[in-house]
Amino acid sequence: MQLIETAPHEFAAHFLFAAHGLDPFFACDSRIKDGDGS
Repeated sequence: MQLIETAPHEFAAHFLFAAHGLDPFFACDSRIKDGDGS
């Protein structure tokens, strides 16, 4: 079996927030979209 080494740009993470509902998630999502995904 061959394994392909991943590069840092291929990493994605999903954060779940419970203390303040989904407000922090949408705040982070908005900032990412403002930077054209970066």
